[in-house]
Amino acid sequence: MTDDVPPTDRSVAQEEYNSSVVKGRMVESGIANISKTSDEKTKISLRKLEERMTNRILGKMAGALTASVVVATSAHGALYMTPTGAAGSDGSVSASAIITLGNGTATVVLSDLQGNEVSAGQTLSGLLFDVSGATGSASLVSSAGRTTSLQSDGSYTPGVYTSPLAHWGADNGVNLSTIGIVGAKPYDLILGPDSAGGFNNAGTYSASNQGMRKNFNPYVLGTATFTVDIPGITAASTISGVDFEFGTGPDFVVAGHTVVVPEPTTMIAGALLLLPFGASTLRFVRKNRVA
Repeated sequence: MTDDVPPTDRSVAQEEYNSSVVKGRMVESGIANISKTSDEKTKISLRKLEERMTNRILGKMAGALTASVVVATSAHGALYMTPTGAAGSDGSVSASAIITLGNGTATVVLSDLQGNEVSAGQTLSGLLFDVSGATGSASLVSSAGRTTSLQSDGSYTPGVYTSPLAHWGADNGVNLSTIGIVGAKPYDLILGPDSAGGFNNAGTYSASNQGMRKNFNPYVLGTATFTVDIPGITAASTISGVDFEFGTGPDFVVAGHTVVVPEPTTMIAGALLLLPFGASTLRFVRKNRVA
C-alpha cells in the first residue's frame, strides 16, 4: 500500500501554527495581567493559566512538527486527476490516481470521485500510463478494496474488504484495468460516493439506472489499491501518458493531469517556524514571572 497521506492532511501544520499563535497571544496577555495586579489570589490564578497555556502551545508545536515531518517523508507518490468538468456520453466523470514508483514495482491508488453516478459508463474501470526504463510487460501482484453490491432500489450492501479484486489485471506498459484483461463481463468497477457523499450506507445510489444496479455487481467502493510489477523501472523513473478509463468498453477515456503539491522542504520549514515562536514565549514567561 502506498505511504502517501491524503492532501487534506497537508494543512495540519498550518492549522496548528495558527492555533499556537492565537494561544501565545493569550499567554502574553495573561502574563501582562500578572504584572499589573496586586491581588495575590489573582496572581496565583493567572500563573496557573500561564502554565496551562504554555504547555498547550508546546504540545501543539510538537504535533505540528510531527505532522509536517510525516507529510514530508511520505509524499513520494505522484498525484493525477481528471480535468474539472470532464464528461462522457453517460455524464460527468471524476477520478484520481496516486502512483508511487519503486525498483521494479509501482503502487497505484485509484479513486472514483464522481458522486451518485447514473450509469456504469461513469464508473472508474482502468488506468493507462507509461514509465521510463520499463523493459517488459506489467503484471498485477496484488489488489484490494471494499466491495459492495447495488440493490434494485439503489441501496447497497455494506462494504467488505476484498483482496484480490478478481477481475482486475495489468499488462503492457502499463494497462491496469478491470475490462478486457481477465475477460468475461466486467465487474469490480470503482464507484464514487453515494447520495450522502460517503460510503457508509448513509445515502444510496438513487440516480443509478437499472442496468448499473443489475449487471455489474460487485463494485468497489470509492478506492482500490494495486501493486504492479514493471521490469526495469526504478524509483527515479518518470511517469507519462496517464489516462483514466471509465465504463465497460471503456466508454470514455480521459487524460489525467499532474496535481502540484508542496515540496517536503517547504512543509518542514513551516513547522520549524514554530520553534523560535515557542522559545520566545518561554523567554517572555521567565522574564515576566512574578515571585
